[in-house]
Amino acid sequence: MTQNKAPLAERIQARFPWTVSFFFRFPWLTQFFNFSIVGAINFVLSYALYGGGVYIGLHHQIANQIAFWVTILNGYLLNKFWVFGSGHSGRTQAEAIRYLTVYGTNYVLGIFLLYLYVDVWGLSKYLAPIIAMPITIPLNYILNRKWIFAERRKQG
Repeated sequence: MTQNKAPLAERIQARFPWTVSFFFRFPWLTQFFNFSIVGAINFVLSYALYGGGVYIGLHHQIANQIAFWVTILNGYLLNKFWVFGSGHSGRTQAEAIRYLTVYGTNYVLGIFLLYLYVDVWGLSKYLAPIIAMPITIPLNYILNRKWIFAERRKQG
């Protein structure tokens, strides 16, 4: 069995040529995929910090706050530098304020949706956060892309 030494991207392009044109035609889709990866990383990190904090004896609300703020920072950095490529834009303070605004608003929206789904409609409290995701995730992505990390045209 011979081992192909070509880079992974070239092997994928050779085997599935439609993928390259598809992702070039819809670059936002690749960006949304990367945004989703950051979300998955933050979910795992948050749960690990929360569970670890509770395990070592922290009150669950304190463990939750530690997990929340660590993942806010982690999400901001990964989105800024990797997903949206806004790394050295010179707008870090404005982006950080907008990021906190969006995620604070999303936090309140999540509380409202949980109330609506569980307390008003009687859905499962375990299922409710999952049902909220199709609303909160695309909203977060659009606001990150169009408002927080949007390219600013130079005034000239």
